[in-house]
Amino acid sequence: MISDRAKQFKKQVLDSEYELSTEYIKSKKWHVRIIAGYMNPMIAEWVADAAKSTAGALIGLAFGYREDAETTSLEKSADSIMKYMFDTSHCYSIVTTELEEFVIYKDQANRFLVFSGDRNFLSRAYRCSDDAVKKMFDWWVDGDDDEDDLRRMWRKYMDNE
Repeated sequence: MISDRAKQFKKQVLDSEYELSTEYIKSKKWHVRIIAGYMNPMIAEWVADAAKSTAGALIGLAFGYREDAETTSLEKSADSIMKYMFDTSHCYSIVTTELEEFVIYKDQANRFLVFSGDRNFLSRAYRCSDDAVKKMFDWWVDGDDDEDDLRRMWRKYMDNE
């Protein structure tokens, strides 16, 4: 994505709270999974596998609040995805393809990931049932200092699922 395209994409996918827009997700007719915590090697491996089934080149967008996005070309590999998430741990980041076949959003505090895409992508990128996603989310956030905000995120994305 060129710089102007990255600006346009960022405006399109983020809402006023600098979170992944539910309207964007609905416009794509996508589904969502929210994962409390951060990218780890197992999830990166799953995402890389799912990304290999997409047609577009894998890219990352990293940005601070009200700052322009910096784009990075990524390999469709677990190592590339993990390195990118580590390198962008201080800011917001999005992993997608040039064809916008899915979006993975990470907040700047590394508290959660939002996976959005079609059911096929989601089932490959985060390999567990919807019930297991909820149980893991609850286990992670129970008693966390950010529990109220993380539960707000669940309601925002998953209650509309």
